[in-house]
Amino acid sequence: MPDDTFDLDGFEDDADETPEASNESDPFKKLRAHSRKLERQLRENKKELEELRSFRVNRETELRNSTVAETLKSLGLSENHAELFNAVNKDAEPTEANIKAFAEKYGLASAPAGDGSTEEAGGFAPTPPAGSPAAPKRLSSAEWHSLYKENPEAAFKALRESRVDLQTTL
Repeated sequence: MPDDTFDLDGFEDDADETPEASNESDPFKKLRAHSRKLERQLRENKKELEELRSFRVNRETELRNSTVAETLKSLGLSENHAELFNAVNKDAEPTEANIKAFAEKYGLASAPAGDGSTEEAGGFAPTPPAGSPAAPKRLSSAEWHSLYKENPEAAFKALRESRVDLQTTL
C-alpha cells in the first residue's frame, strides 16, 4: 500500500523570509511611508492655501471699500454709497474719476459750482421723483397774508398742509 502520509521534513517553508527578501522590501516600506508623509503635507498645504486665499479676498474687499469710501468722502458725498459702487462696478478700479462718473450717473453728485443753481449752502431742497406731480409751493408769512386777503380758503388749506413758514425774520 502506498504511503499517504506527507513528509514535512524535507519541505521548505516559503513563508519564512530570508534576510535578503526582507532587505528588498525595506526600501518599499520607506517609500510608502515617505509617500504618506508627502500626501499628509500636501493636504495641510492645500488647507493653508485656501485659508490664505480667503484672507486675501477679504483683505482686498476691505481695502477696496475703504478706498471707495474715502474717495466719496473727499468728493463731499456719503460714504454709505461705497457698497453701491462696489455692487454696480465690480470690475472697475476705484479711481476718483470712476467714482465721480458713478456719482454723476446715479445722481449722487451735487451740481458743480457756477452752473446757475440757487440752492442755499447747507440747505435741503427735496426734488420729487420723476413722473410725480410737483410739490406745492411753500409760502412765507407775507405771502400767506396776501393770499388770505385774496382767497381765505386757499390760505387755510396751505396752513393745514404745513406749507406756510410762519417765522418772522428780523
